[in-house]
Amino acid sequence: MSVELQKFSNNPEENFRMENEFLKMKLAAQFGGDFGNMSGNLPPEIENQFLKNVLQFENHVAGKQPEMKKVKELIGNPELTDSASLPNDALAEALQQVNRHYQEHGYNVNFVADYPDRIKYEFMTGELLEHETDSSFMMPGMICNFIYEEFHPNHAYDIEEQARKFINAWLQQDIKAFELLLGDNIPLDPHQLLTQAEVIQRIQHVFDSFVSFKNYDYIIDEVSYDMDEEQGLAMAYAEGAIKYDAIMESGEILHFVGPMKIYFALGYYWDVMFFVMPGFKWK
Repeated sequence: MSVELQKFSNNPEENFRMENEFLKMKLAAQFGGDFGNMSGNLPPEIENQFLKNVLQFENHVAGKQPEMKKVKELIGNPELTDSASLPNDALAEALQQVNRHYQEHGYNVNFVADYPDRIKYEFMTGELLEHETDSSFMMPGMICNFIYEEFHPNHAYDIEEQARKFINAWLQQDIKAFELLLGDNIPLDPHQLLTQAEVIQRIQHVFDSFVSFKNYDYIIDEVSYDMDEEQGLAMAYAEGAIKYDAIMESGEILHFVGPMKIYFALGYYWDVMFFVMPGFKWK
């Protein structure tokens, strides 16, 4: 189903922009949510097609009951060689063939972290084939993505990635990034909790003292986590060392170097709950 709207302006670019605003309002009114910034800095004509695709998709699935099918049904019940029968030198080619088979039926299988080919092959020819998914939303030209880590969370990888995001936010003085990285409350000591806003204010105070950070380098040499499934708790840390030069407005350079440690708690994702960073003092 195509989505055709009236002409808003004789200027093509302005017409796209006005139509895009109309589509965002239409999507928000019909399906809820805030579509105001969903497409970032896309050119208006690309954003227009994107919004039309979203509207088409939402209209297609509205009111439909889920149609659960096993993945093997959706990709044509293929006959695939068992992993145990594949020698190592034939594995790479077999994996490529399995990938092509999935893609020909409109599916991609993604691995965020790096794994041996045999693990990938066994997942795609075993566990994933038996997985049930809703097939009712599939439309011509649509690609459905399965992510291995949604089946097998890789906490060590996620923690290290969060640590790198935190360190890079610090080095780039990207204060907005901390809103996504920090937990809602930071325990300063057993008797005092700081809100996220209070912690960001302290970080901003450090950033306000310097024009920029340069000549930086860091290493993460250990990641550790502890999962308490009975209590529903998960804690982690990433530690290593960092060095950077802090440039003052006067041109003076302060050299910071030392150990760093970032603590996490698992909520929806791994949130930063405390950190030790050269150049930052909690009290």
